[in-house]
Amino acid sequence: MTDEESVLDAVIVVVPLSDPDLGSVDDYTAISALEERLIEAVADAEVGEFDGHEFGNGECRIMFYLSYAPRRHWA
Repeated sequence: MTDEESVLDAVIVVVPLSDPDLGSVDDYTAISALEERLIEAVADAEVGEFDGHEFGNGECRIMFYLSYAPRRHWA
């Protein structure tokens, strides 16, 4: 691994919830599915690690630490 590859950037995916507080069961179910797909994509690409999620204030934040890779994209 080069020095450039060892640099990790915090990446936060922000998902709005259906209400201004913690969201609904449907929100949680949909976000959990999204989170699993993101975790799998990051693991398969070997570009970083999952750091957790937070629900509150009408949004969910899904957090990762990813290798510096400005041209990397996932489908």
